[in-house]
Amino acid sequence: AVFTVPDSRQGWIASLRQLLTLAESGGGQLTIDVSHVRPRGSIIEGFGGIASGPGPLIDLLSGATKILNSSVGESLTSLDAMSLDHAVASCVVSGNVRRSARMSIKHWADSDILDFIDCKRHDSDSHWSTNVSVEVDDRFFDQLAVKAPLAESVFHAVVLNMAANGEPGFYNSSLASVGEFDDVRASNPCGEQPLAEWEACCLGHVNLAAFGDDLEGACEAARLMARFLIRATNCDIEDGNQRTVVTRNRRIGVGLFGVQEWAAAHSVKWSEIPESDKLRHFIQDMATIVEEEAMSYSHELRIPTPVKTRTIAPTGTIAKLAGVSEGIHPIYARHYIQRIRYAENDPQLDHHQELGRHIEDCRYTDKTKVVSIPTTNTILDSYEPEMIESVDEIPLDQLFEIQAWFQQHWSDNAVSFTANINPDTPPIELSRALRKWLPHLKGTTVFPDKSRPQSPYERIPDGVYEVIEGVLGAHGEVGQAIDDCSTGACPVR
Repeated sequence: AVFTVPDSRQGWIASLRQLLTLAESGGGQLTIDVSHVRPRGSIIEGFGGIASGPGPLIDLLSGATKILNSSVGESLTSLDAMSLDHAVASCVVSGNVRRSARMSIKHWADSDILDFIDCKRHDSDSHWSTNVSVEVDDRFFDQLAVKAPLAESVFHAVVLNMAANGEPGFYNSSLASVGEFDDVRASNPCGEQPLAEWEACCLGHVNLAAFGDDLEGACEAARLMARFLIRATNCDIEDGNQRTVVTRNRRIGVGLFGVQEWAAAHSVKWSEIPESDKLRHFIQDMATIVEEEAMSYSHELRIPTPVKTRTIAPTGTIAKLAGVSEGIHPIYARHYIQRIRYAENDPQLDHHQELGRHIEDCRYTDKTKVVSIPTTNTILDSYEPEMIESVDEIPLDQLFEIQAWFQQHWSDNAVSFTANINPDTPPIELSRALRKWLPHLKGTTVFPDKSRPQSPYERIPDGVYEVIEGVLGAHGEVGQAIDDCSTGACPVR
């Protein structure tokens, strides 16, 4: 049989469907003709960007075939299914750049849970397209309290992996289910929205840094965002199952970012947020406005009121556009290397090359380049230095405490928050903090600094940054400066 792939997203999907259908029906031979897929480098006129060519699709189909052929006569394991899903995610391309985000969650008592926990331990390149979390619940905490062997072994295995490379995280399904209509044993890829089967995210965010101590303005922004998101639940949804659950739940997520600047505007350090009655009342007043507006506007539209209304998302790209801190996170560093990925034929690379920026092949995806840019955090331009803490200056216990604070006072959905830790943090310290805070958090994620190659951020110590600036002043080459100073032992120029 021969299947010719049409030059469209639907055509790519249809080719994978042909392969899976063949495997389910007993196997056989199938030739897939990709000659109609537009060539690599072509301009995409409607969507924008540059076409990837058929290469990613070929990788997907050959990878999926390998996985399926290795399981002939057997049922696919859950990790096999994850591998298939990873092959699909690796193929998702927008403008010739990988664009995919997933969450893989497995219950702590599943028979192969320890294999799942270790799926990234020895090879950080495997399953890179998904965030991995272990689902825990009230029974898990009961079992952990009496030192039951399975709960203890699962907890211990997760802690060791977290300390090594940041995964898995934990997803507390019992806490996430409070106030829900449906089973929400999974979430969106970043964990801020517990979701029922087929449900979609509907998120919007208020930049607290733009309001400072203007409570009235922040409340009005939150009110308008709630109305906007409720209207957005009426958008066109092609899948009937998704339309049904969105219509029933009307879940929205009014979120926050620019939190560290907002706290500093009130003369409060990030780590001191839970101690401030003024900030607590500010947030609670905003939450009340969102809840009241969601109810009144839903009644006006004669639709169900949202099952949940508020969230905390990572807001990475959105916060970058505004030039403020992301979500509720403190800044990662005052000075850092920021790494940005580009398709290898992206014309913007020429500009980075002219500026002398360090450019290297991406180790995770083919035909992709990584640009490293030494950066000074813009928060230092607006606030007194003593008011600004970076995450490496804040104890782990306080990081979890402030996540729990926003879970309590703002988010009825969940809080997506990554606790960055020193890679030398002893597992016993991480274990103590997790045992204390896990029951109070819907999602828990830890990331050791520099645990993976080509991380999006790499901290530059203050003294080293000044030397890098000196190297740049003398040579004008960012790449040379990073190479010379990345070990922390910059040469004197």
